[in-house]
Amino acid sequence: MKKQQQERSARYRFWRNVGIITASGLIGGVIGFLTGMFGSEKPLEIQSFFSKEVLLLGSAVL
Repeated sequence: MKKQQQERSARYRFWRNVGIITASGLIGGVIGFLTGMFGSEKPLEIQSFFSKEVLLLGSAVL
């Protein structure tokens, strides 16, 4: 019984991590898209700190 539970929990942890990575990547992509779209009209403090290359690199890493 315990062995089955360990296998199940390992599989659960794996898919949970995959879901977290996918969700954070999508959120990062949306943030990068929005800052790229609205950055020219409304200059943000964040955009002066992060260039577009850094945002693209961050999205690719995630």
